[in-house]
Amino acid sequence: MIEYITLSDLVKKVSQDAVEKGKEIFNTKKIREKYLNIFEIIEKKFSQQNKVLGNIEKFA
Repeated sequence: MIEYITLSDLVKKVSQDAVEKGKEIFNTKKIREKYLNIFEIIEKKFSQQNKVLGNIEKFA
């Protein structure tokens, strides 16, 4: 059986996976404090983008 996924769900999943993988990589480094904040900013931006995509899909 074929499973369908919306574009916004796909973007959300990929962005969450990327953020989590990035956090795993930098958690083992000494410079993590500097870069962890960047990942949190990226995560917030993806969240905002996903809300916009969700609103666009509602009206499409």
